[in-house]
Amino acid sequence: MGILTFHPKNEQALTALEINLDIVAIHGLNGDREHTWTEPKSHKLWLRDFLPDDLPRARVMVFGYDATPIFANSTAGIVEHARDLLRCLVETREGRDETKRPLIFIGHSLGGLVIKQALIIAERESRYYKQIYQSTSGVIFFGTPHQGSSMADIGTTVARIASTIAHKPEPELLQSLKKGNHILETLTEKFREHHKARPYDIVSFYETRVMRGFKTLIVEIPSALLTPPGETPTYEEQIPVDATHRDMCRFSSNEDKTYKTAVRCIKNIFRGSVMMNIDVKNEFYIVPHTVNPHFTGRNDIRQQLNEGLIEDGYGIARDQQRFVLYGLGGSGKTQMCLKFVQDHRDK
Repeated sequence: MGILTFHPKNEQALTALEINLDIVAIHGLNGDREHTWTEPKSHKLWLRDFLPDDLPRARVMVFGYDATPIFANSTAGIVEHARDLLRCLVETREGRDETKRPLIFIGHSLGGLVIKQALIIAERESRYYKQIYQSTSGVIFFGTPHQGSSMADIGTTVARIASTIAHKPEPELLQSLKKGNHILETLTEKFREHHKARPYDIVSFYETRVMRGFKTLIVEIPSALLTPPGETPTYEEQIPVDATHRDMCRFSSNEDKTYKTAVRCIKNIFRGSVMMNIDVKNEFYIVPHTVNPHFTGRNDIRQQLNEGLIEDGYGIARDQQRFVLYGLGGSGKTQMCLKFVQDHRDK
């Protein structure tokens, strides 16, 4: 469980490659960090075997969680998994450059719901997850059931039988996929509000083949799209995939049509983030005085301020940090503070 990095393979390579983009993929129901993205015949895992060649300066990661609906050891819901995803990302993106790096999410099925919930939390609890909220450049969904799945009714029945045998409560995760469930309705509405406040690119891939043993698509086309039926998609690229729900995010070759489209989407999202300069200026920067244009020197004091307020766990410590600067009147205390604030206004 947690985050696994496919590329680069070690810290030395991470520094040498000058990584400029983070990509994290989240699997769906009954999946895991590797099996979900692996084509069974070729055993190729495109996030590990193909994507680093097309995007060598991207750090490619996968996030794992317990999403097994039957005989699961955990009955944690979408919110708990979303919080775990945020925690892992914050701990992975600790460096100063990492916190400002563009971030793209990729989700299959239930993984897309975890992503949506995580981004809603990141916006609401910006004190802890500001870097995730501000760095998110786009989301790519593969068969995410935004409005539920008709197959969830069958799954819920099986889960009830399993819970009777194993003496476990009915999994909340499977219930959340049931069409009309209030959790999904609320999540989708909140995500639309979140995205409206801070728009970024969204790509929705949807399946067009029925899985063997079923009479309908696992996730019907209207359910796999964020844009409400009857409305024109203004922020969402909608892409059909000639595959089943299970196979739509598995590619045997880097020549696969859907793989090429996915790479194109990732590159477009990244280019857009660079053009929009996602390193947003601090909109709450309000200082009553400006720095004297002739201010100079005091490098020793500025270094002490940096060490005490910035370098020593800035953005990690939850307690307010204090630094007392004292001296005779007219010795430059105010100008020193103004200069420090100006230098770090975007933090």
